Amino acid sequence: MPRFVLPRSVKQHLIWLKKPIETIPENQWTYWRNKLTQLNHPNPEISVVLIARNEEDRILCTLSSVAEFDTSIPIELLVVNNDSSDKTTEILRRLGVKTIVEKKVGAGPARQCGLSQAKGKYVVTGDTDTVYLPDWHIQMTAPLVSEPKVSGTYSMHVLYTDDMLYPVELHIYQYLKHANKFLHSLKRPHLNCGGASMAFRREDALEAGGYNIDLIRWEDGSLAFELSKKGKLKMVKSRRAYIYTSNRRMRADGKIGRAFFIRVKKQLNNFTDYFTQLRN
Repeated sequence: MPRFVLPRSVKQHLIWLKKPIETIPENQWTYWRNKLTQLNHPNPEISVVLIARNEEDRILCTLSSVAEFDTSIPIELLVVNNDSSDKTTEILRRLGVKTIVEKKVGAGPARQCGLSQAKGKYVVTGDTDTVYLPDWHIQMTAPLVSEPKVSGTYSMHVLYTDDMLYPVELHIYQYLKHANKFLHSLKRPHLNCGGASMAFRREDALEAGGYNIDLIRWEDGSLAFELSKKGKLKMVKSRRAYIYTSNRRMRADGKIGRAFFIRVKKQLNNFTDYFTQLRN
């Protein structure tokens, strides 16, 4: 199977994409509630912290996948509701998910809010437009458990389209994106660290000052850079750590070809960054 084809286990959660919540049967809500209740250990080893702002179209896909998480390691699930004005709040309430409200809009404030409330030794961050595999959180934290010199981890993002088709040009785009991550990993691995799939020790993140809540973007890379001063940032290469996220941000730039051109141009303008280390 090609590396970036959507597995069946991911597609089964994408059936809830943009599904009107009024059409979902009560027994499905009950199933999700019962499963998600298990992700509320009083003394968690791992805190999974997701952020959400107006994600009514996609959050059910995420939480449907999270409901299937491996609970062999004590885990807590926290969702930071970043002042949503759509049905995100209602969905979280119906599912009984532990929710924290952050009124200051922005990924930085939302992630910092989640970090401040997390109780686990390890924090794994995610988004609510993304589908996760059952042991993603375990794969992400395994290097932190076994390798003291590792201070943070990240994994590959696989894009999905709303129609769940996978045209050839999207395959090409994904392979080139993978190559870009590899090149960044040589000298500037913090540029690979996205909040949709990142893990670290809670104590290390707090000592580093947490997230920069004043940044409009790159709050995750900024924290990763601070963590890189404490140890190595490691890519988790296992496909079980892959995440499957919406291509809507790429679509904002137009067709795939245009989105690709914009990103290639940006990387060529900063080509020397691949071979130089950012100074502390």
